[in-house]
Amino acid sequence: MHDTFSTLARHYDAMMSHVDYERWVAVSTLIADLCPDEDFLHLDVGCGTGHLVHGLRDYGWRSIGADLSLAMLHAARNRGPEMPLVQADMTALPFKHGFHFVTCVFDSLNFLLKSGQLDEAMGAIRTALTDHGILYFDYISEKLVTEHYADQDWIDTNDGVETRWKGVYDEEEKVIANTIWFDGKEPTTVKERVYGDDEIEAALNHAGLNLLARLDTTTWAEPTRETLRYDVIACVRPPEELEKEFRYIQQDIQILLAESD
Repeated sequence: MHDTFSTLARHYDAMMSHVDYERWVAVSTLIADLCPDEDFLHLDVGCGTGHLVHGLRDYGWRSIGADLSLAMLHAARNRGPEMPLVQADMTALPFKHGFHFVTCVFDSLNFLLKSGQLDEAMGAIRTALTDHGILYFDYISEKLVTEHYADQDWIDTNDGVETRWKGVYDEEEKVIANTIWFDGKEPTTVKERVYGDDEIEAALNHAGLNLLARLDTTTWAEPTRETLRYDVIACVRPPEELEKEFRYIQQDIQILLAESD
């Protein structure tokens, strides 16, 4: 099987060195207050090079990472040889009702390009969750794609690695194709699909998951027309059972994000 990320994995951590991964660790630990404490187990779907799993295990969690790309998992293993990692397609996870908390962040769901895959992924995640489970994921908006990637050509330099980017957006298919050259060579193309709010909610409903909140990732307030990325919290239980507790968590996260600006 061709590994789309075989080239990208070798440069990914340097390319993303500007990202504040601690932000996702902190937000995850606060959301997890909605989960039972006993035998708590966490799964990070689309774990990539393992930043979130490593950070949460440092926090004391029992966290497992799953990713389809062997190259990304190899990079994750270099970060933490002790980390439990599993090669798995997010549309067919090999887990059943064992995890209290599942994360799927850094727009991992947007890498699902084919019709029906979003439903399959949500179904697989629901099967992995316990009956008191919580799902935390994010996804990008079309505004982010059209303003920052579509039909643009630019150069970034992070941690000594120069990357040239060229983005081409298929508006009809809602797919952005980013071709990346590393240090002037080794071009690789990665594609992401833009999903609408209605598609996300339909996939949750189809899987038997309930939407608890959809928020602007940056502010954790209600999304606006300027929102570039959404954070979503979903639950197996009826959302009204968690709404009051969640509002306190939301306020704590808003304070955290404001202080980190």
